[in-house]
Amino acid sequence: MKTARETYATTLLRNGVSKDEIGEMLGHSNSIVTEHYLAGLEKDKKKKINSVLPQRQQDENFPQGFPQGVVGILGKYGLN
Repeated sequence: MKTARETYATTLLRNGVSKDEIGEMLGHSNSIVTEHYLAGLEKDKKKKINSVLPQRQQDENFPQGFPQGVVGILGKYGLN
């Protein structure tokens, strides 16, 4: 369950406030702590990005699945 602080942080980020400013507003001593509060948003963002990729079993352009080179590149950016 998200806490009020996590919700506050993700709301600010979604509205264009920088991570440094969010950390300052939350009184964090370093950016690692701020990243904790924003981790849920990053997961949501990855899911949204991945949702636009064709599914292996549903993609008529790649009936055998995505070419491994593409899968490797996507994995490099945490998008696989």
